[in-house]
Amino acid sequence: MAGVLSGLWEGLVKAIGGAIGSIGDAIDKNVTNKEEKMKLKNEIEQALKQFELEAQAMILEDRKSAREMQIAALAQGDKFSKRFTYYLATGVIAAAIGAGAVLMFADIPLENKRLVEMFFDIFLFAGAITVIQFFFGSSSGSANKQKVLDSMAINGK
Repeated sequence: MAGVLSGLWEGLVKAIGGAIGSIGDAIDKNVTNKEEKMKLKNEIEQALKQFELEAQAMILEDRKSAREMQIAALAQGDKFSKRFTYYLATGVIAAAIGAGAVLMFADIPLENKRLVEMFFDIFLFAGAITVIQFFFGSSSGSANKQKVLDSMAINGK
């Protein structure tokens, strides 16, 4: 789920960035004082940066809660409860590999080909990659963002 949330947040941040660019153009056209222009642009940039940091904090909190859930599951006495995440992950990865194999050999009608491809793309990215991110983390970029968030929390910014 975190991978999907991350993609949604990134898309939202890009959309807001585009809107802020349009606002910047409007400021250029309507505000004639250079100092006021710079002040408004800086405020907008700071607001976007703050939004990005809050979005990343939410994503990291989501991942943290997933990890905490796994710790609680491992504390259970029931073997199925302990291993459920592993069973689920194995099932999702196996299904993604199986789906890819089926696409290589199945005869898909041309009128359905794009729809089937889109379904398997979503399945692969929302399912299999999210499982991998859960167990191994998403990227060094996430680690770098976490460092920035931690330093901001320490510095009180």
